[in-house]
Amino acid sequence: MSKGTKIFLAVIIFFMGLFLVAVITIGFKFSKSTPKVAEGSVVVFDISGDIPEVIPPDPFTQLFNKNMMSVHEITESIKYAATDDKVKAVIIRPYFPSIGWAKAQEIASAINEYRKSNKPLISYFEFGTNMDYYLASGATKVYGAPTGMLMLNGIMAEVPFFKGLLDKLGVEAEMQHVGDYKSYSDIFTRDNISDAHKEMANWLLDSIQSQLVAQIQKSRNLSKEKVMELINLGFFDNQKAVKEKLIDGTLYWDEIENQYAQGDKKKLMWAFSYYKSIKSELKGRGSKIALLYAIGSIESGKGQPGKSIGSDTLSSWIREAYKDKDIKAIVMRVDSPGGSGIASDAIWREVMNAKKAKKPFIVSMSDVAGSGGYYIAMGADAIFAQKSTLTGSIGVITGKFYLNGLWEKLGIHIEVIKKAENADLFSSTTHFTDTQKKIIEENMNTFYKVFTEKAASGRKMTIEQIDARGRGRVWTGEQAKENHLIDAIGGLNDAIEYAKKMANISQKEKVTLVVYPKKKTLFEALMEMENFNDVFVPEKLKAYYQMEHMLTVFSREPYLAIMPPIRFSR
Repeated sequence: MSKGTKIFLAVIIFFMGLFLVAVITIGFKFSKSTPKVAEGSVVVFDISGDIPEVIPPDPFTQLFNKNMMSVHEITESIKYAATDDKVKAVIIRPYFPSIGWAKAQEIASAINEYRKSNKPLISYFEFGTNMDYYLASGATKVYGAPTGMLMLNGIMAEVPFFKGLLDKLGVEAEMQHVGDYKSYSDIFTRDNISDAHKEMANWLLDSIQSQLVAQIQKSRNLSKEKVMELINLGFFDNQKAVKEKLIDGTLYWDEIENQYAQGDKKKLMWAFSYYKSIKSELKGRGSKIALLYAIGSIESGKGQPGKSIGSDTLSSWIREAYKDKDIKAIVMRVDSPGGSGIASDAIWREVMNAKKAKKPFIVSMSDVAGSGGYYIAMGADAIFAQKSTLTGSIGVITGKFYLNGLWEKLGIHIEVIKKAENADLFSSTTHFTDTQKKIIEENMNTFYKVFTEKAASGRKMTIEQIDARGRGRVWTGEQAKENHLIDAIGGLNDAIEYAKKMANISQKEKVTLVVYPKKKTLFEALMEMENFNDVFVPEKLKAYYQMEHMLTVFSREPYLAIMPPIRFSR
């Protein structure tokens, strides 16, 4: 390439960069404009798609996903609407939200709070699932599209097993775990579910389905027997749903608009616009409480805030919060299946340091806070979880993938030359020897002992009591409360209110939340070009990347505190 061509390309790239920065800056300014709430507004909450715990802190995501709202933003907006004189009604439109049952309960709790205002509360769906109906049923009036459907067919679980695929690839998983219920490694070593894993899945399903039934019983004034009869039927057109008293009527969306906004579309306001209009009102101006979001798998190092939990990053947040004299308490929101045991322990230590500094430390559990996710929570002064939060899974696994079969299929031969007996301990080209298996077992039992000792100390129980609830057992929040693994059933706001109480802050005072991760400037985001992946990668591919990321953690961490994968239907 000639020198002139290089200069020309450099100039083009420079001006393209300037144009990109200009477009983003202008777009970001427009996205920050504040809409106005008209008198007699009807606010529509479209509960669909990806609803994260926290919006990623970079301006790219905020610009290209400007209509996205976090769980907390949705719940705060619903509750604020109850006291907003300009809002005369709220409409809930659930449609396949990408959330778990605990997040759904967080939103449902806010819906129930709004209902106390006695303002009209309407829900509307075209095609509804269990979770859609769970959210919709809390409204005072429930409508469906005239040709719509309701699939109220109960809860099921799906557990993937990859041994057959690994066999075809010539990959052999060599795994060990403590306790029959610590079944994450089973997905690589078994073709089907173990008795213990199946038993655990059943008690989790029983708990979550009973919560679904109880919600429908209460909101639709039906008997438990009637609800179960309808669930066993499973699939209804909306005309039949009316006859069975599951919904109040069928209307098209424009009829809903005409009925509640009197055909004046200016009075129909979407939730993301409403949130922008009240954002400044929601911000407290009183005492400060730190709100730390611990989201994703746990790993050593920095992680990716909002997507994975880096022990260095989260520990630094905790340190900064407990050393700040203006911050009166810390609330940590956990949504994690666990990950690195060593990284989990490093975070646990900072939680304990916060307590030594006399800084109240409260944990709020989201959809999942199990294994390492429970480890980082168990030392807190108090733990809150929703009834369907998946938690516990006290245990540890380790292992490696033996890849020689794969290399042979690819025509690759690898020679191993070692200078110590166990130099190949975690090598993918050799099997574990009997001696190595014994070494690993001893180390795993040591880690499990540390886990149970620290859990016993944090929960004020004996090691034997923790072990009886441990060995990998996963519980719903409802069951965890019965087993004294958490302190209370409730959401993020309940945890914040309890933190205020522990910090001797008046319950009437509107506190200032100091949120971590902190927002990034445009310059900081431009220096981290990986953010473009999060803006442009489709949601289905993101799930693949998350699994790939977890396997990467598995390959470089000797001991994992991670939950078994159980996917519950929504």
